Amino acid sequence: RMASAITSHHVAEYARANRHIVMNALSALGNISESIIKAFAASVPMSVIFPVSRLQSLAAASFAHTIRSVALALDSVGDDMKQTFVRSLHLLIQACLVGLARIPELAARSSLDSTQYDIRGAMRGPGG
Repeated sequence: RMASAITSHHVAEYARANRHIVMNALSALGNISESIIKAFAASVPMSVIFPVSRLQSLAAASFAHTIRSVALALDSVGDDMKQTFVRSLHLLIQACLVGLARIPELAARSSLDSTQYDIRGAMRGPGG
């Protein structure tokens, strides 16, 4: 729905608002992915990278349907949306691959009784 709203010419203001939301979300996903890649390259401690990588993975999964919709409508969007989409998707995939190579637990099912991280990727406190 979001992608069709972006390309819709019937309700221009609604389309602009949706386009703005999608552009901001794509940019944020691309920026955090870029930060994760740089953090791995700079050997930032895993205790810092892991929670952010986990949240980025969950955000990407939540945003997957919108990414697919934008990809299907890519011929109908402006050049700025295309550039943002391609940049963000490239960085997202690269960050996921780097993260999986260095932290295989990112793809594993969370087992709260045997890990110090909870499902949200944050450190668990004493007592669970």
